Amino acid sequence: MTRIDAAEPEDVWASDDVLSSQYNTPICHLGHLYGIHGREDVGVAELRCVEARTGEVKWKVADFGVAHLILADHRLLVLKVDGTLLLVEPDARRFTKLAEAQVSSHTTRALPALSAGRFYFRDNSGEQGALVCLQVGR
Repeated sequence: MTRIDAAEPEDVWASDDVLSSQYNTPICHLGHLYGIHGREDVGVAELRCVEARTGEVKWKVADFGVAHLILADHRLLVLKVDGTLLLVEPDARRFTKLAEAQVSSHTTRALPALSAGRFYFRDNSGEQGALVCLQVGR
């Protein structure tokens, strides 16, 4: 974590043991980072909440797997590489899953996108894969 302002950048904390992700960038929400710690090729990945100011791990979900997170309307959309989509409350006190759906039976490794209440992701079915669109908003 580095503080960048008009002066020189200042390192606040650094640790590969706190939040080290293979694919995605963590989400920052209300002073906390939500993201994946771990690697798919090693087979170990946790969903974590980390206090941005200190680097303290507030909670973790072991064996969660690699996933991509998007913050929308104060909720996290979490697409796991196994095709599971979760709606998660970004709460620094505890992990709270609000909903879960299996949206693909194929690998979903590419970064998803969200626009106008539609969630887009690439399903790795077949040689080229397919673009999938889900209505997730109003």
